[in-house]
Amino acid sequence: MEKSLSLRAYLLAEFAELQQRPETVVLSEDDGNVQVFIGSANDNFRVNYTAVLTIYETTIKTEQLAYVVAQWIKTNHSQHQPGDLTISAEILTDKKADVTFSLPLSETIKVEDVAGGIRLLRSQDKIPKTIGGDFVEFIADDQRD
Repeated sequence: MEKSLSLRAYLLAEFAELQQRPETVVLSEDDGNVQVFIGSANDNFRVNYTAVLTIYETTIKTEQLAYVVAQWIKTNHSQHQPGDLTISAEILTDKKADVTFSLPLSETIKVEDVAGGIRLLRSQDKIPKTIGGDFVEFIADDQRD
């Protein structure tokens, strides 16, 4: 999914060590579900999942990694709640560890009918506005009532 891929790319861009060994940054998506609005006036939906990002055999300090992940969250996932980001580390040596971050993410997908099919558009970190249980439009966080 796009947000988790964005998080991985962000980490790779921030650390030379990870750029040299991108295969050590492994992403999985767990515990997913699709939120469908029955009786909705449209076919929009939301995908919820937990992004699990593991950096294997890194010499980057855990605190540095956590800071960069937190910066990504501030910019790209404004719906986060305090405590959403979890971390674990397996210490391999005095200077190396396997570090894992877990973060619940959601992506809202807007469905548009087009000639010959449908188009799926991601809302970019916008919150779907619901009216009477229908998922009808997208509004930015700072425009919510």
